[in-house]
Amino acid sequence: MKPPYPAFVSEWHNAPYPAIDPSSPALSHAGQTVVVTGGGSGIGQATCLAYAAAGASRLVLIGRRENKLEETKAKIKEQLPKCEVETYSASVTKAKELKDIADKFKGWDVLVLSAGRTINPKSIEESDPDGWWDVMEVRVPSPLDLSTHHH
Repeated sequence: MKPPYPAFVSEWHNAPYPAIDPSSPALSHAGQTVVVTGGGSGIGQATCLAYAAAGASRLVLIGRRENKLEETKAKIKEQLPKCEVETYSASVTKAKELKDIADKFKGWDVLVLSAGRTINPKSIEESDPDGWWDVMEVRVPSPLDLSTHHH
């Protein structure tokens, strides 16, 4: 279909197509451990489901809201009952928590850093500097904190 608004692409997709279908053998992640931050909702949840469809044998979900992580886990188990799924409720802004979690699952093949935070768009004059700093804490140091603990 055509993009719903001006875009740099001529074709728009709202669902996987053959070249990016996670069940394609060419995109297999069979036998791999995949860690996803922000795995409880949005892009993180969709990423978890795609890796499950691609045959990952183990998914490790990290996120702040345990109930959302459990929802994602249930969806994965529906799709791929043999997939091992672990959930860890933690904030990616807490380096010590991330280290402790990384020590529990001892390495990964794929690390997806999809945890994010956003604030309501406002002009710079109206923005709260603490809100911007909160966004920075989630998006900047947390990838380094987790990626340095690969075993």
